[in-house]
Formats: sequence, C-alpha cells, structure tokens
Amino acid sequence: MFLPPEERQPGYPPRPDGGLSRRGEAVLLWLVGIFLLAVLLGPIGGSTLGQALAALLGR
Repeated sequence: MFLPPEERQPGYPPRPDGGLSRRGEAVLLWLVGIFLLAVLLGPIGGSTLGQALAALLGR
C-alpha cells in the first residue's frame, strides 16, 4: 500500500528508486539476445535448448 510522505510512520524505509543500472540493462540485453538466438537457431540445427546447453557444458 502506498502512503504519501506525510502519512508515513517514522522509521518507514524509503522507497527504492527502481529501474536497472547500466550493467543490469546490459546483462539483460545479452540474456535476451542469447535466448532469441537459441530459439531461432536451435530448431534449424535439430536440437533443443537442453541439448545445446549439454553440448556447451561438454556432457
């Protein structure tokens, strides 16, 4: 529940600014890119995402 500043009790923790940092945004973009690449190229090669991960991990 959101309370306006004048109704908050003393000691109430401040609201976080939210949003992603530059590094967090970059990591998220990399993860989305890798996911899209796997989704698009996985079926072409006849493998599933699990098989691709197993191949990358050497198992």
